[in-house]
Amino acid sequence: MVDKKNNMFYSFITIIVCSVTLQIVDATHVSEPILTNDPNTKYKMNQTISINGWVKYNDQPAPYVLVLLRLTNPNSNEIFRDEVRSNSNGNFTSTVTLSGLNLTEIGAYRITAESQCRDEHRSICNRNTTSDTLMLTN
Repeated sequence: MVDKKNNMFYSFITIIVCSVTLQIVDATHVSEPILTNDPNTKYKMNQTISINGWVKYNDQPAPYVLVLLRLTNPNSNEIFRDEVRSNSNGNFTSTVTLSGLNLTEIGAYRITAESQCRDEHRSICNRNTTSDTLMLTN
């Protein structure tokens, strides 16, 4: 009878330890995209621009991280979306042809970069985001 209680106790402890360990593992990948465009630059509505940045993980460049880029207009409607992957140095870039977006308003647009993590970390990714303002003029 004592052995049965001990087995149940150790089984219970094992389940608790495994559960806590799995919860810790589920939140381990914390890569963060950093946008490097100058937020003071003004763009014309007919320009083609590059959106540049890099991905950091533990304050180091993170290679091969998938990054979701979104551009939203002043009304917060998404008008552009692209997925790019950081290169071996952690850098990423995407080109946006503004004239192809049929823009009708000047003003502050928002560019957002969201880490989708590396393929092998996708299930434990925190999906950190960063954003900057993109000023459009005539």
